Amino acid sequence: MQGYIAPGTEILDNLREESGSIAIHELRESFNVSDTSETALFPDKMVPDMRSDICRLENFVVGLAQRVFAALSLSLGLKKTFFESLHTRLLSGGEGSPSKIRSLYYPAIMAEDLKPGVTRCGEHSDYGTITFLFQENPYLTLIKKKTDIFCLQKLNMNDGSNKL
Repeated sequence: MQGYIAPGTEILDNLREESGSIAIHELRESFNVSDTSETALFPDKMVPDMRSDICRLENFVVGLAQRVFAALSLSLGLKKTFFESLHTRLLSGGEGSPSKIRSLYYPAIMAEDLKPGVTRCGEHSDYGTITFLFQENPYLTLIKKKTDIFCLQKLNMNDGSNKL
């Protein structure tokens, strides 16, 4: 599905917490993209640069994915194009496109939002072969359990230090 997803539409973690509450509302909104063609759904009048910005990101991500697939293939002793050959429709658009660019926004949490069942991005597994995360904030905080907190530093893909 391509287009806007309102807050509360997707629930990633519907398992009962220790408190017994179930996640019923996720405080985030998104815009999903699987097609960047001229006929694809975009809010062109409201956000005129979105389509061109997403197309630039698409070109970068597809190239990066191909490099990662080649590295995975070679590291497993397979032909360099093994994984790439299984992912020929990356962001190819149309129904059944196996990949997506998801632009997510997590608004600030207000005191009145802190109710049982409200979460930001519940525990989940991403679907697909690989997931790239790009963000403005230099750190991503992952909390597996209340005692396990992980902070991942953002990779700068333009600094030349991450060559495959």
